[in-house]
Amino acid sequence: MAYTVYYMFASMQKVLPWTTCKDEWLDLGCVEKTQNQLQACTGNSTIDSIGRCLCDAKNYTFNVMFAPNCTNTSNVAVAELYFEKSVIQRAPNMFPSDMGAPIWQLALCLLLSWIVVVFCLIKGIKSSGKVVYFTATFSYVILLILLIRGCLLDGH
Repeated sequence: MAYTVYYMFASMQKVLPWTTCKDEWLDLGCVEKTQNQLQACTGNSTIDSIGRCLCDAKNYTFNVMFAPNCTNTSNVAVAELYFEKSVIQRAPNMFPSDMGAPIWQLALCLLLSWIVVVFCLIKGIKSSGKVVYFTATFSYVILLILLIRGCLLDGH
């Protein structure tokens, strides 16, 4: 529940934070948008939105006359990096010395979601039955809309 509330508030920004790579994520192989492989890149490489060949920092050679020659890449989607580095702030290991303090944004989102649950329970069981009818049918409507939207998208 806390992640749902967190992403709801995060999505109210003008530019969604999980659509652009931060500077510190570039060394991790952050990719905003992958496209089909081009002949300038070799191996398991992709092209980013600017048209550059994405290579692992250790496994590429560069010639001024030619494009970078990628031999091995490890690209990570920007949404995955956003979740791991910004939302849950995952530590590199589970040692107690590496674990940080609780993330206050997620704690507040969890508190907000529990407050909503408490207010729903205070109203009583009679009004919650109507809510169940709405949420049970509305979710299928949303799934149908997303299915139709997905079928209308261009495939690559």
